[in-house]
Amino acid sequence: IRSRGEALGRKMKEIKISSNRIHNAYLLLGQEEEDLVNMANRFAITLLSEEKHFQEKGFATKEQYRENIALRVKKREHPDCILVDFQDKPGGGKKSSIGVDQIREEVKGTADISPKEGEYKLYFLKHSDKMTVEAQNAILKTLEEAPEHVIILLFAQNETKLLPTVLSRVVKIFAGEMDTARRVQ
Repeated sequence: IRSRGEALGRKMKEIKISSNRIHNAYLLLGQEEEDLVNMANRFAITLLSEEKHFQEKGFATKEQYRENIALRVKKREHPDCILVDFQDKPGGGKKSSIGVDQIREEVKGTADISPKEGEYKLYFLKHSDKMTVEAQNAILKTLEEAPEHVIILLFAQNETKLLPTVLSRVVKIFAGEMDTARRVQ
């Protein structure tokens, strides 16, 4: 039996295929963080394992290469799959928002660097609806003028916390159960 996350990952792959192009920014909306993570992981695995020269990378089959990519994405060990989440606070615990300095350092400061292994570099911005207004403004230029190799996946439970300018630059994808009124665009 396939998990709900796998089905959602296929949904994202279908979007890529049906539009015949990959967008540079997606907003993954849902109440269950696990659904959002699973969807993003499947999408990342699909994109990062499209390598045509897997044998040059030391793999006998494309399936072995894909399994290697999947394991590293899920363990957050793939160099082209960057997680941006709440930072640790001095003295313990986590911050409750994502600030402008973090976005500048972890996204804007690295987006122009080419991917290390494949064609794409993916940024997973968990809790993007908890970015400060300054952080959202800081990421706007990257959303508007992202290098071709950059794909940004914003995870959110509440899109109303995101600036209209951010929302206008992403493709929305709904995951899991959600109030019907919120799903209608």
